[in-house]
Amino acid sequence: MESQLSKDILQKLNAIISWPAIAAVGNSTPARLTALAPLIGYLVIYNQIIADFFFLSIADPEPRARDTTALDLFRELKLTFLYFGLVFFGIGAIIFALYAPKNIKKYKSPEEYVLAMESVKTEWLIINNLVRVGEALSKNDYYRNSSSCGENSFSFTENTIHQLESILEHAGRNEYTGDADYRDFHNPVGNIRTDHVLECIIAKRRAERAIWHNLTGTIVADRAREVFYMTFAFDEYSKFYARIACTIMFGLGAIFLLVPTVITSIEVASQAAIKAFGD
Repeated sequence: MESQLSKDILQKLNAIISWPAIAAVGNSTPARLTALAPLIGYLVIYNQIIADFFFLSIADPEPRARDTTALDLFRELKLTFLYFGLVFFGIGAIIFALYAPKNIKKYKSPEEYVLAMESVKTEWLIINNLVRVGEALSKNDYYRNSSSCGENSFSFTENTIHQLESILEHAGRNEYTGDADYRDFHNPVGNIRTDHVLECIIAKRRAERAIWHNLTGTIVADRAREVFYMTFAFDEYSKFYARIACTIMFGLGAIFLLVPTVITSIEVASQAAIKAFGD
């Protein structure tokens, strides 16, 4: 029961946290710059001259004996919150740079990606995209075919699998061209065995060269746009745990940066109130 609950929670997170959603932060210039925070942030933020210049210093020129409040404690630690906020953002930016698919970094939507690929498409490019997704699903045992249903990885959505099956089914159903090398991909009840079609395309056996060319030729001629849409859909939800780690780092960074922002706002509002209404 607990395992199923955890899985349900992860599935909901997977549906919400996609690479394009993270890219809104990860592709921004401020996020990229924070990648330097772990290296030089300490020297800059804790430099007393810079702190005094930006009114971040916590020094009190006329210390008075009084009880320490929670606000005082946060005020004293606001530079620390600022530093660690930048560090967490920097770690998130590094994770994004290392693990986010290049298609997501470069294109904002599947439509933009498909239009770009359409302008430079070649047979190799189309089949390479198809094979990349197919191999990823096959190697992880999450590919679903017409005769059995495997457990899906969080990195592979139902949408991606349905798109892949549709492309492979079309290729398998239209493979016959009258050649002697014809291979029947139907199962006993008449459905296309899409797992066999994918295996034939990936294997590229010399003995099945004519069949392979028939399959890929059908996909290139009829389903090129679908292949590109499927590739982008696959990239959107790939590398689940990298997406989670990146989101956690950006979330922690935002929380830590919020503290000095709120404290500074309270201080500014307090000073304004004092000037407006007097001591």
